[in-house]
Amino acid sequence: MTAPKVLISDKMDPKAAAIFKERGIDVDVITGKTKDELIAMIGAYDGLAIRSATKVTADVLAAATNLKVVGRDRDRPSTMSTSPRRRSRASS
Repeated sequence: MTAPKVLISDKMDPKAAAIFKERGIDVDVITGKTKDELIAMIGAYDGLAIRSATKVTADVLAAATNLKVVGRDRDRPSTMSTSPRRRSRASS
């Protein structure tokens, strides 16, 4: 069985990559890519770790044929809302 592979596409504390590696996950830290460059590479990854620079658009998701999760690192509480369906599923 191959290890899951995560792309960190924004600048983050190096501890983020270390945490993934400690858990047996292959990590590539590749920052500063354009949308088209991200689209060209995202198909190889199971996970994507972002901050605010990377925009995960419908085009990116369409190219992300192996993607299972997108995680967003934040310095402050999120102001993003979630649908009631998602909220109820998460609290179950």
